[in-house]
Amino acid sequence: MTLPDYLTALDQLRPLTALPVPADVATIAGHFKGKRTPKRLKEMEALLETLAALGGARKEGEGEELRYGAA
Repeated sequence: MTLPDYLTALDQLRPLTALPVPADVATIAGHFKGKRTPKRLKEMEALLETLAALGGARKEGEGEELRYGAA
């Protein structure tokens, strides 16, 4: 994924408010086109971590219980 692709994907993740409750990475990835491959889920998690670090998302829980929601 190139930097412009990464930034575009980050921008698309900003409306986490559309989710009724915080969700796991696989659920959030399901809202985007394409297959949920292990590589894609890893990229999605990196995007969500970045968005959380920038204050655009919040993290809840840990490990298997990790969820992301709107900030």
